[in-house]
Amino acid sequence: MAATGNLEIPGYYYDSAKRKYFRIEDSRTAPVGAAWSAQNVKRRALEEKEQAERQERMRREALTVKRARALQAPLLGGLLMREAGVTGRGGDAVPIGETMGKVFAGGLRAKGGVNLWPPAGSAAMSSMWVGGGDERRGLGVAYAVFNERLLASSYIPRDTKECINFSYAAQTYPNISFQPRHRWYWAESVVTSVKFHEPSLRLLVARHYKSGGPVTIEQLIPPSDATPAWMVDSDPSGIDVQMAELRGDSANTIYAMEPAPASSPLTCIAGTDRGLIQLRDGELTCLTPPGPRRGGYPAGRRLHQPPPRRSRHHHADPDILPWQRDVLSVAFFHHHHNNNINPASSSSSSLLSSSTGAGHPDLLLAGTRSGHVCLLDLRTPPAAWTAARNTFPHASSAAHVRPVGAWGVLVAGPRSSMALYDVRWLGRGRAGAGSASSAGGGRCWPTLPVVEFPAYRNAAHLQIGLDLLPPETGYGAGLVAAAHDDRTVGLYSLGDGARVDGGDVDGLEASAVVRCLMWQTLPGEKHPGLFVGDGQWIRKYSFWA
Repeated sequence: MAATGNLEIPGYYYDSAKRKYFRIEDSRTAPVGAAWSAQNVKRRALEEKEQAERQERMRREALTVKRARALQAPLLGGLLMREAGVTGRGGDAVPIGETMGKVFAGGLRAKGGVNLWPPAGSAAMSSMWVGGGDERRGLGVAYAVFNERLLASSYIPRDTKECINFSYAAQTYPNISFQPRHRWYWAESVVTSVKFHEPSLRLLVARHYKSGGPVTIEQLIPPSDATPAWMVDSDPSGIDVQMAELRGDSANTIYAMEPAPASSPLTCIAGTDRGLIQLRDGELTCLTPPGPRRGGYPAGRRLHQPPPRRSRHHHADPDILPWQRDVLSVAFFHHHHNNNINPASSSSSSLLSSSTGAGHPDLLLAGTRSGHVCLLDLRTPPAAWTAARNTFPHASSAAHVRPVGAWGVLVAGPRSSMALYDVRWLGRGRAGAGSASSAGGGRCWPTLPVVEFPAYRNAAHLQIGLDLLPPETGYGAGLVAAAHDDRTVGLYSLGDGARVDGGDVDGLEASAVVRCLMWQTLPGEKHPGLFVGDGQWIRKYSFWA
């Protein structure tokens, strides 16, 4: 028999070790144990035939074997696979954390909702904040912006099963009114964001004017004993309202706002049509120098209106730095390890949305309309920031940025693009690169995603909901709640980017594209719940146990 790749000559045997042909010899005359003896050649032929038949039988049987339904359940299946030593991606054992994260996501159940809108008319919710509220009574609170000019608030009462239940609340708290409260703004006002600053116990409301003019951030300061379990009215009794305006032509539109952590001297930061602004000690000022106003950007331009056409690499105007235009998203970066990293810049021109946690008070993330993600270090002067060293491109406008762990940044936007990046790759130049970047003195290696989310669906929306349940909360590698442009909401694992079973969340079909999502743990609850802004309702989903 000839080996594969060699000519098979009748009556001859090819020895692959000696790399030569031998005439097949009768077993009685061949040397003892000779491979070319007739008996050994026949035996090997039979063994090869049996091996081929066995392989074919195994292939056919593999097509008929079905995965046990028990293994598809996150809890039972995950634990069984771990006990059996079944490996996951990369050959590693299935991590118990991933199993628990999927169990949590699959166990989310609908727990009712809060209707914040007056009985008549229709509403579109554009911003939402849900908080702990009254810890002593166990009441949560919710604030939401409707139709860009109504600020509504309501308590979130729950029964013993953690379901939102106003009938139960009326009997348990007879002295509390559970009717939603409303605060209307002028017809020319556009209210874009409502947030709560935990260190100062103040509600922050960002707004601008349709016809241009100063952008404004209001601070609603309640009585000392009431915060944040208090409601807003058109004429709130006992609530002090402090207004801070950014005078001049520095900015005309606020796209997003984010409260600062307790260790920061700032109250909040916000993204505008001409860069970042800051609220410090009641005064609203520019955090970054605003760039020149570009043609085609009228005052008060809405978020959904497209920007003027630019070149493929967004280098149409080399004199305009990234952080000097529309900033779509901002966040304080959760970085606690290497203080020698120089995160100091952004890249083209747009700051539109914001998000923050208990992050580093001097490190900021900013996502721009042009698709650049910027890491800004407030310990260095803005003149030292360079786009080449401290920015990296995303596949679309960076409508959301979220810090993940010590080095990760989650970025999402239109074109169904959501990815997790590692900022340790920032600022590593490429030797021998061609032309230098006009904004930063040399090109850099592209920062490639660490994890991508192929099931994410958002073709064209900038105002669309997204929130992150970080890994440090203990639910696996972390969960991302992201709204889709088909009016649904999906849950994704930060570990591999796959969409996971979201329980009742997967069955949600909202009245319009969901623009508000938030993870929050209310008083008395052991697990965080997902709050979804659907029309005039804030719906709650939490773990069934």
